[in-house]
Amino acid sequence: MAGTMTTDDLYSTVQELSDIDHDAALRRLSVLVPGNRAAFGDVRSRLAKRLHDHSDDYRATAALALVNRALATAARVDPLDWKLRWAKGRKP
Repeated sequence: MAGTMTTDDLYSTVQELSDIDHDAALRRLSVLVPGNRAAFGDVRSRLAKRLHDHSDDYRATAALALVNRALATAARVDPLDWKLRWAKGRKP
């Protein structure tokens, strides 16, 4: 299921999970979308736009906080990391 989740699915899931405990929601998100920083970034942009249009949307605020925590825990992949480049046979 993790590979088939679209950004729209993630957007609605984050909104649903923002109503529960954030630690439990982060565990659920880590299973659904393991380390997909691009998807979380897209959802964060949509939530930020929603908050820009309606600043009193507290559910969007909670969802944005959840996405930011998920992004903080997601691993970063540096494409210029020499270990990755050598593992793929490319020299720096």
